Amino acid sequence: MPCFNTMRSYKEMSKRRRGTIPQQTEKAEKPNPTSAILLIFSGTIALLFEIEIYRKTIIPFGLPFGLWLLTGIISLPLTPASIKGNRFIIRLFYCIMGYGGLLVTSLMVLNNSWQDSEMTTYKLPIIETGHQAAGRGSRCRLPYAVVNIYGIEKSLLFPCDTIIKGHTDIMIQTREGLLGFDVIVGKSLF
Repeated sequence: MPCFNTMRSYKEMSKRRRGTIPQQTEKAEKPNPTSAILLIFSGTIALLFEIEIYRKTIIPFGLPFGLWLLTGIISLPLTPASIKGNRFIIRLFYCIMGYGGLLVTSLMVLNNSWQDSEMTTYKLPIIETGHQAAGRGSRCRLPYAVVNIYGIEKSLLFPCDTIIKGHTDIMIQTREGLLGFDVIVGKSLF
């Protein structure tokens, strides 16, 4: 008695002789998620650098944030094939973090890198002072002072050993960046 596998092979052989075996279709290749992972990773790392640049730039918060969101929404059709099958909200998240993060960081780096040679100095009253929360592995709580410049409340961070209480004014030096937003190049307490 022939085994089951042998019988199956006999059937296939007879179909091949008659030419009735259906053509085997190639399986659609699953898209490689590497591009999506690279996009989200690079956009997130870029945003971490952008936060540091934002702290030194006098720019309304809504401008880079709005550009970040708008770029992500507009770039939805450019979504890599590896995430096109996912839900809309996941694709939107990838686009905002990836494309939005890269564009906003690029523009902030451009503004920060090419500054005007002329320096402007401002003496501003301190609106509020305090200390940021310390991280898990750090005992340093960075002191900060909030000032109002051009109608924008800007929080300025200082090194851990700076005593900020008792000061009423801050002197800041700025230079105009390539895109027209001032970059803080120096600060001191008065």
